[in-house]
Amino acid sequence: MTTVTTNTRADYAAFLLRVTMGIFFLVHAGLKIFVFTPAGTVGFFASLGVPGWFAYPVIALEVVGGIALVLGYYGRWLALPLAADLLGAIVLVHGKAGFFFTNPKGGWEYLALWIVGLIAICGCAFIFSSLPSKSQAFTLIWMAIGLVFYFSYGRWNSRLRKEAKAMAAE
Repeated sequence: MTTVTTNTRADYAAFLLRVTMGIFFLVHAGLKIFVFTPAGTVGFFASLGVPGWFAYPVIALEVVGGIALVLGYYGRWLALPLAADLLGAIVLVHGKAGFFFTNPKGGWEYLALWIVGLIAICGCAFIFSSLPSKSQAFTLIWMAIGLVFYFSYGRWNSRLRKEAKAMAAE
């Protein structure tokens, strides 16, 4: 018996959404790890009234969840905890700034859109595994190259790094 798999445009759209959301979470976690540093993230959480140690499980969730979404491996199961992570960011940080993300201190518009995307992923099938192995390899290679460039640029051009360098020079 032969099984034929036909990928529709909706399948490819779901794949693109899932991989993009996963990359966004990896970048978001990378910001906490490489730019703000884990210690800085702990301090920020504490300044919000959240126990500082809670930063570590949030960073771990964003890294593991991002990888799971990119690979399509248990991504649907981690999409809801990731949405809860973003909901916490809306309640604790961005909600007071209003809806639009362009508002001073950033509103919650972007995070709400991100949450809707995560909820959509919960209903999507695992598509990455249905792609030919060559397509999977190219996707992962280009994603890795993109992340290297993104984090390199972010690390060397970070406002926090420049401020720390200026303070050290004083």
